[in-house]
Amino acid sequence: ANFNNTSAVWPGSKGGNAGFWGLLDGSEWLLHIQRILWGGLRMVELLEQGDSIVTHCTDGWDRTAQLVSMTVLLLDPHYRTAKGLMQLIEREWIQMGHKFGERCGHSVSGDPEEWDEVGG
Repeated sequence: ANFNNTSAVWPGSKGGNAGFWGLLDGSEWLLHIQRILWGGLRMVELLEQGDSIVTHCTDGWDRTAQLVSMTVLLLDPHYRTAKGLMQLIEREWIQMGHKFGERCGHSVSGDPEEWDEVGG
């Protein structure tokens, strides 16, 4: 399946359409979500085979937490509850020092370059 072409799902999303679907398509956010889902599934496969995994992506702020959280959500139904999700966010995001303020545009430096960064 070609997930890079969203015009089949959202007519008019290509060709410079500045509407919601065009902006969503241009952001490549859905491609990022797809990669996190696939990465989480691959990690689950490896763990279920008895393999060990060390996860660390570039600086460790974004994709590391995203991949580990997705894997935990897929493996353990407890973390799909409200209480479990709060525990997961606390453990994998807050305790690991995720830069929520910078990612949401609440950076102390006020540098707009940091607001949209989603790398990891």
